[in-house]
Amino acid sequence: RCPDWPLTALGVGPVEPALVLASGRVVATTPAARGAGVARGQRLREAQFRCPEVRVLERDDSREARRFEAVAAALEDVTPWLEAWRPGSCAFGVRGPVRLSGGEANLVRRTTRLVVAALDDLMGSPAGHPGCGIGIADGRFAAGLAAGAADASVVDGGGAVVVPPGGVPAFLAPLPVAVLGRPALVDVLTRLGLDTLGAFVTLPAADVVARFGAEGRDAHRLASGIDGRPPDQRPVPPDLAVSVAFDPPVERVDQAAFAARSLAEAFHGRLSDRGLACTLVMVEAETEHGERLARRWRDEGVLGPGAVADRVRWQLEGWLHGPPATRPTSGITRLVLVPDEVVCAMVRGCLEAEETTEGFILDGFPRTISQAEVLEEDLEQLERPLTSVVSFEIDDGMLMERLTGRLTCKGCSAPFHKTFNPPQEAGVCDDCGADLYTRDDDTEPAVAARLDEYHDKTAPLLGYYETRGLLRSVDAAQPVDGVSGALERALEDR
Repeated sequence: RCPDWPLTALGVGPVEPALVLASGRVVATTPAARGAGVARGQRLREAQFRCPEVRVLERDDSREARRFEAVAAALEDVTPWLEAWRPGSCAFGVRGPVRLSGGEANLVRRTTRLVVAALDDLMGSPAGHPGCGIGIADGRFAAGLAAGAADASVVDGGGAVVVPPGGVPAFLAPLPVAVLGRPALVDVLTRLGLDTLGAFVTLPAADVVARFGAEGRDAHRLASGIDGRPPDQRPVPPDLAVSVAFDPPVERVDQAAFAARSLAEAFHGRLSDRGLACTLVMVEAETEHGERLARRWRDEGVLGPGAVADRVRWQLEGWLHGPPATRPTSGITRLVLVPDEVVCAMVRGCLEAEETTEGFILDGFPRTISQAEVLEEDLEQLERPLTSVVSFEIDDGMLMERLTGRLTCKGCSAPFHKTFNPPQEAGVCDDCGADLYTRDDDTEPAVAARLDEYHDKTAPLLGYYETRGLLRSVDAAQPVDGVSGALERALEDR
């Protein structure tokens, strides 16, 4: 973490009293300004009252992004699996780098030297920046706070904060609840006298969910030291990637960023069609000279189209307008967005709802092995594992007869069946007298296509869940009462 990055990117050193303003509030201050009482979140008038001589600058997102690329590029000597959180802050898993560096202390020293050298080049001297803070912990949340608590001024990473394995709860306990970054929740907790993370976690998780919903549950998990899995590499799902080609090649950010916004919309739409959302996106670019550039960007929540477009623009700023050492030698010919980590967005949103805390049933989901794997990860994070998976077994021929025999009223949508629930008058609704029709997805060709897709993509789930001891089979060829009774018995045996 590069402290006070908005100021460092603007070329302001730590000894000058200065602040960066965005939307009328202070978002960054130098140590000199903080010493005079200027703090993040203050309005300009209050900041100037506390420090009349403070220098006021407007935030420049583009400059922050393009100057940070030099730092991120330097860290590629440590690991290729770097995740940028925002300009000025990034993370990577340390297991491999620790081994290659000959220990944790060596990794910290090496990382610090690379970052400080990059900052020295950017600012012209060591006095022009406040250094970098390094934190190591079991999860991203704790590691970020550890980096913020590190003394960035100590040479060779001597001020790094390393939280020992299993020590995250003790590290978090004395910290103020404000570090959760949820102002409304923090305000309530403070008024209740729960002003530290340690005090907050004394509340039972069920009570927190009942009072604050999904936001409270997520905050409680973080305060307890239960973080999402650490940054790592994940198999890239190429069928979800989107790309755009440029002819002629583009060398200006505004040209590429315009296309990137449409690309971000397409990226989001492709994920949404599968009920997925992205939490880690890889931005890739190819140049006219065959260079391949790539950078991963993570968000605390899911990345919507606007957030993806912002990160693409930041990255293009870094590549096209960054220092000569990181700049490509020719224009960009292709831009690619790859979801490097996804969640089942719609399903997870339902599982986070308060009404599902006592239990839930997923009807018709997941439909593929990949969806099952993502669901399994989400349920593990929510500490709510599946207890049963029910497969309704029926012959394809009988299923074809049942589905193609369905009829629906055009007027009141009442359901009928040619064999099992025929109307009194053929083709006419018993209730309202309107015509009956067969839905497009109940025609024989449509049902055959659906069965082919089931056997190709969904049937492998039977083996997947059988190996986990979760599969329960119910004979769906029997009458309704028989199916209902078999289902009850199957769930009682779980």
